[in-house]
Amino acid sequence: MKNRIQGYIKRARFEYLMWNWRRQSRRNTRRIQQWQQSFQASSAEVVLGAHLALAGGVRNHLLAIKRFSRLNVELVPTEEQLQKWGIQPFYASAQHVQQFVETPPPPTAFAVHTHVFPQLINWAKLHAPGKLRWVHTHHLYYYPEHGETGLEPWQQRLNEAMIDGARNADVCLSVNRWEQEMLLRDYGIRAHFVPNGVDVEKADSSKPDRFLKNNRITAPFALWVGRLDPVKNPLAFVKLALEHPELSCVMIGGISKDDIRREYNTEPPANLKLLPAFSHEQTLDAIAACKALVVTSHREGLPTLVMEGMALRRSIVIPQERGCMDATDGATCARIYAPEKSGDLNEKVLSAMADSTSNAAGRERAVEVLDWRVITRTLDEIYKGKVPDSSPTATL
Repeated sequence: MKNRIQGYIKRARFEYLMWNWRRQSRRNTRRIQQWQQSFQASSAEVVLGAHLALAGGVRNHLLAIKRFSRLNVELVPTEEQLQKWGIQPFYASAQHVQQFVETPPPPTAFAVHTHVFPQLINWAKLHAPGKLRWVHTHHLYYYPEHGETGLEPWQQRLNEAMIDGARNADVCLSVNRWEQEMLLRDYGIRAHFVPNGVDVEKADSSKPDRFLKNNRITAPFALWVGRLDPVKNPLAFVKLALEHPELSCVMIGGISKDDIRREYNTEPPANLKLLPAFSHEQTLDAIAACKALVVTSHREGLPTLVMEGMALRRSIVIPQERGCMDATDGATCARIYAPEKSGDLNEKVLSAMADSTSNAAGRERAVEVLDWRVITRTLDEIYKGKVPDSSPTATL
């Protein structure tokens, strides 16, 4: 009798799982169909995406192009659809992905701009030839140190998709110069440097006093923003705080005292304030409030954080790393430390903290070169057919 009851329970669980799977599948089918209808009915001139990240740099990149372009840009899916449905309809099954890929472009579209995710890259491979100008932006490649034990399978798939897009697009753009060189050297792909941008207008709306009040901070402080990730190298900032107890240090990103004890076998010092991951607006408030913005990453693409610091005239300390130095034009807008040189980070941070001047050069570069309002004018011209400079080291 007991075995029979257990059998009934297992059967009921199986039936429920199958029912729920069918329900989810029908729901995803309806949502793909709704997306197809809205996409076909749009008056899009430029198809942009795939817009499938709820956080991070690629998401902010896409939203900025949508906001500042003077053309009719259609995010795929739209921001409203992504917030309402999540990514499930566009990942759930091979059938739904195929439905997405086979959807024809709106009759008004003349360009497609792909980024990272394979869904729209595969869509462009099918629909762009002879119909749409295909622009592809290459973002930061995933390297072995980005995974816990080398590249994760999903990272490898995105790498393959990024190279597929770069290789097949009419125009390939790179957000930094060092990967522009990598694409040519390793894959024979000629890319053109069009940097990631910064929303200067949004940065200017930041409220430093709000950050100071909400977090009960009174002393001038050095700021680090990031996650518990070996590539971001938070240990260097923790060591800075340990070696300079007189220095007020703030870390944003959710690293806890237990994380520091476990990962670094040390007790967090009293002068190190650990704060959770913040919204973009809260992070901008923190950047505006800090005395020095410190980046310790081993590898970066073209870090928005650094560009936001420049827009807000902050003193900035960066490692001798190509992505960071592309953003700051070398030492023009930042102090650069050599990671292999003992004490160099500390020296540069103390110098930045003692500096009473504002970063005027950083502000000028952010406004004149890196502002999204400047960059989207360049992109609009590319969408309409402008041929980039043939030099692999030229910008537009």
